[in-house]
Amino acid sequence: ESVDIEKIPLEFERLAATPKVVPRLRELPSVLWMARVGCQAWKNSPLVVGNHVFVSSSGSRWNQADEEDGIYCLDAETGIKMWFVQTSSDANGLLVSKGRVITGCDDGSVLAVSARDGRILWKVQLGSAIVSRPIKLSANIGGSIADTPPSGLIDPILVVTYSGAVYLLNLENGEEIQCLDIGRYVVGDITVGELGHRDLMWVPCIDGSLAFLEYNNIDPTVTHLGDVELRYADEYSDTGYSTAALAAQPLLADGLLVQGIVRQTTYDAPPLVALDPITGESRWFGSDVHSQAGGFGNLRGAPVIFGREIIFAAAYGRGLSAVSIDDGKLLWSLDLSQAMFEQWCGPVVNGQSLYLGRHDGYLHKVNAQTHRRDWSIFLGDSSHAGTAVSGEQALPEFRAHAAWSIGGSSPILATPALDRGRLYVGTHEGYLYCLVNLGDDTMDPILP
Repeated sequence: ESVDIEKIPLEFERLAATPKVVPRLRELPSVLWMARVGCQAWKNSPLVVGNHVFVSSSGSRWNQADEEDGIYCLDAETGIKMWFVQTSSDANGLLVSKGRVITGCDDGSVLAVSARDGRILWKVQLGSAIVSRPIKLSANIGGSIADTPPSGLIDPILVVTYSGAVYLLNLENGEEIQCLDIGRYVVGDITVGELGHRDLMWVPCIDGSLAFLEYNNIDPTVTHLGDVELRYADEYSDTGYSTAALAAQPLLADGLLVQGIVRQTTYDAPPLVALDPITGESRWFGSDVHSQAGGFGNLRGAPVIFGREIIFAAAYGRGLSAVSIDDGKLLWSLDLSQAMFEQWCGPVVNGQSLYLGRHDGYLHKVNAQTHRRDWSIFLGDSSHAGTAVSGEQALPEFRAHAAWSIGGSSPILATPALDRGRLYVGTHEGYLYCLVNLGDDTMDPILP
């Protein structure tokens, strides 16, 4: 029997339209503002206090005195200059304490200015350059205003000169409280820490010595306890060892004193040594037992701690590396584009995130848990700074070989400052950038 299919009713329910899903692009950083503040060299890291950014400047020429050397105060919201104080030479590390901004300069001068309006409060002249950042110390322990007139109270700051003179100066007027000569040249920042009710200090010296000092906060004085010479295994030396130079700030963590070292050339071992912070005895030397990284150069930027890892950025390298805090063995290395002969900037850690400025003018954000790059932004030329690249996108420089010079960009030498979701980055060209839209820094949950 035949069937006429045209007479068969065909009724279909109308299906809902498939929703259109457009994946959102990952948010990338942007430049909120940029301000001309003069050359930002190795010691010119910005300092954020309240809603102001204080910036020391190496002027128009690093390592030369010029009319642009000084201290800037910027509005953190807009980057507008609030005041500027000229110094007699390159201004270096900053301290802000009790309404005063204190800095030391290449010509040996130390000055304090009002944080509110930049008025010069006092200035003293010391024997040689002040490269190490001034540090505020406690004092008058156990005293009271009833026992001692306020005019007699001592409020000390610690200042170290290039020639190795350790000064205690009075914050109030700059008067000398003490001068202790350790007899060794110093370019790195010193570290102060409390261990077992003792206030100890560690001074990295150019000749490879780590000077151990102790501070008495009752009768403010500094005592030189002794020195430890740091040596490293050197296949190019007749003795098998050479003395390191020290430029990086020591890192006090987990009962260890971790010191970055400067060597003659590149070596397989990471440039880190761990010591007992009281006795100076060696606990471990950095090692790369599986030859993962292919060699390391010098370390001038201070390392940082993430969990049980010590993360650092060495010269001659391509990016970041980490060793175990337990034994100094290399855990991982991350390629962040072209290997550069120089690396002065140290990493900044916040939550799970690491931020690193490099000699090629790029600023990178790295996930410290996954060891992957989140994004990169170019700041090496003010005329076209701000181009951001996602971590899934490769930079052209990834395909480049090692570079001895930076080419068409200005390096990032000073370690940036992170404050309330904003990153302040200075460049050798002379600009300070305020970066926003940094992305999430919170720690991911660790699954069992």
